[in-house]
Amino acid sequence: MRNNPRLITLWMLYIALTIPAFAIEVGDVFFLGNGTGSTVVNVIRRDADSIDLIAQSLEANAAEYCERYEQLKPLTTKMRECISQNIGQPRSFKVICRTSTIITDSGSFRPSPSGGPWVSVANPNWIIQGDDLFRKSCKRR
Repeated sequence: MRNNPRLITLWMLYIALTIPAFAIEVGDVFFLGNGTGSTVVNVIRRDADSIDLIAQSLEANAAEYCERYEQLKPLTTKMRECISQNIGQPRSFKVICRTSTIITDSGSFRPSPSGGPWVSVANPNWIIQGDDLFRKSCKRR
């Protein structure tokens, strides 16, 4: 009875179903505007309501941006220059699901009351498109 494989399987299934799993993972890409996307390179879940992320605009993100937005052709000198200009340093993000807040290196952002872009708490003239990041971070699997 103690080493019953069926009981162990049921117990592991119970544990897997009761632990909250978020949709965002390392390798996911999100956009905060019309610019280069950011790839998640590290996810830290401090508790059930907040997630710390480190994301970076990688070469693939920059290449996609240069082709989509700048309308550049692959394997050209301009494309290589555009890619090198749009590769970014790692950035930290904190997403707090309970309060619908995204904290970036430029401040805290909350959803606009009118349903538009997310607005900075400190400076209402600063905006981001936070829906994609928030939805991926706070959606449970």
